[in-house]
Amino acid sequence: MLFWNQAEAIEKNIKVSRWFNCFLTFYLFIIRCAIAQVSIENRQPAYTKESSQNRRAPKMAIIVNSIINKLLPKWDLKAKSIYLALAS
Repeated sequence: MLFWNQAEAIEKNIKVSRWFNCFLTFYLFIIRCAIAQVSIENRQPAYTKESSQNRRAPKMAIIVNSIINKLLPKWDLKAKSIYLALAS
């Protein structure tokens, strides 16, 4: 039973890490498009398959980050816990 619980904890940690990695990847993609002055809709990452989820991911990153930025003045560092909540 102990190994099963440890396996579940490891699986949860992997899912959280995966969410953070995807979020950071698409946010860096947005920054790269901004630096190159290219529209996000006109340029998709070459390493991803074309799917509706991949087209929405950069927009999701913009929305999540703008929500966090608006909450920061009132919530201070508690606003960053939203990243953890979304990752879980």
